[in-house]
Amino acid sequence: MNFKKENENKNTLQTESKEITEKDIISLLNLKKINLKDQEYAKQHLKINRKSKKTIFEVQVTDIDGQIHSFQFELKTYP
Repeated sequence: MNFKKENENKNTLQTESKEITEKDIISLLNLKKINLKDQEYAKQHLKINRKSKKTIFEVQVTDIDGQIHSFQFELKTYP
């Protein structure tokens, strides 16, 4: 029974902007066919701002050559 309770605690969604991870952003950039010269550098220079309390995020990624990629997206979750 304790294992079930521990797993439920691990699987809860966070309510802050940490719902979106660096890996998620890099995946979105790859889907949009935006090639980064240095992904590790980009991960370190990544800004995620929550524009709306629930769903809209603004992302800014700086690549090693100084190029800045920015975009907004809406995240919808369903119960």
